[in-house]
Amino acid sequence: MTAYVIKEKVADLYFVFQPIIQVLSEKSHTISSYEVLLRSRKEGRFPIDLFLDLISDEESNQILLDEYKKMVYHFMESCPDIGLSLNVHHEQLVHESTWKFLNDIQIFSNRITIEFTEFVPDSYVRNNFSTRQWMCTINKLGFRIALDDIDSGLNSLQFVMEHIDLIDVIKF
Repeated sequence: MTAYVIKEKVADLYFVFQPIIQVLSEKSHTISSYEVLLRSRKEGRFPIDLFLDLISDEESNQILLDEYKKMVYHFMESCPDIGLSLNVHHEQLVHESTWKFLNDIQIFSNRITIEFTEFVPDSYVRNNFSTRQWMCTINKLGFRIALDDIDSGLNSLQFVMEHIDLIDVIKF
């Protein structure tokens, strides 16, 4: 895909902010953070095929993450007391652009949770060892780590137990 085509496809995407509620008591709750979900205007849902295409190479992953970076900065400046949970597919971690993105948003790391998706990356066998190293690096950058949809896809109970010392949030 050319940069123009990639940007055109990314332009179809938008972000949805799903509130994460902290229950304080039987009658009291507050929004503690938002999980950022990617949606397609055309499809009205998560565009899995497009997303996998976009994260498959360095250039398109960079263009996608440029949009994420704009969103993160805007949100953090607009909502200084609320955190974000950002989904990251394991496959993205092989790209330098993902690490540049994480470094660029590191100034907000105390308010951002990086949520590893349950999707098994094509390169999982090759990168299985790297997953632990990636999690350690993300922790060192100051981000919290979450795993979603436990016992689904990559996020098996065995995977959780092997990485429990690096995980801050587990979501069933």
